[in-house]
Amino acid sequence: MIIVVAIPFNLFLNYVFIFGNFGFPQLGGVGAGYTTAITYWIIFFVSIYFTFKIKKIRPYGLFRSWPKPLLPTWKSQLAIGVPIGLSIFFEASIFSIVTLFMGTMFSTVIIAAHQAAINFSSLLFMVPLSISLALTIFVAYEIGVHGVSIK
Repeated sequence: MIIVVAIPFNLFLNYVFIFGNFGFPQLGGVGAGYTTAITYWIIFFVSIYFTFKIKKIRPYGLFRSWPKPLLPTWKSQLAIGVPIGLSIFFEASIFSIVTLFMGTMFSTVIIAAHQAAINFSSLLFMVPLSISLALTIFVAYEIGVHGVSIK
């Protein structure tokens, strides 16, 4: 609900910062970045506020006690998570890097066509990626339920 309520706020700030309304300077794309940053910070603070104020959430005691980190547990989780995260990071960033390189060599029309093609291929790629991530969660759930140890 917090994110849904933040959408009109985000639209208003985009109107103000991108187009320079209500006495603010016209910032264009930079204004969109400012708006996104401000909106996410507001979402963060409102989420923290409601974590402590909603009666149904308060009994969970979120942020009241911090368990001591168990380094062996972190090590086993990072051994699985870091390679997965790096592979997704490099896969996604290569498309952005190619677009940046193309921006210095080609016209706007060619870059727009490239971006359309990349968006379509990314859409096709998201289906198997989503299935693989869902299967990863399912396997982790089953391991947790049955108490299987991974070494």
